[in-house]
Amino acid sequence: MPQAIILPFGFYLPVVLFSGIAPAVKVLMIPKTLAYVWIVLMGWQLYRQSAGEKEGLLRRSVP
Repeated sequence: MPQAIILPFGFYLPVVLFSGIAPAVKVLMIPKTLAYVWIVLMGWQLYRQSAGEKEGLLRRSVP
């Protein structure tokens, strides 16, 4: 997870620093966006796992 959080900054920093000099560097916004999608998918997966565990606990407690 830390890599997924640091990765977008690694793609965004060159865009901020060099977009005036080399406009083609703006293409790095695409992998930055994909890294954000990756973070959301990891969070969603953790949410589903925790919801599944809670559901399992509820099923066990019902006689």
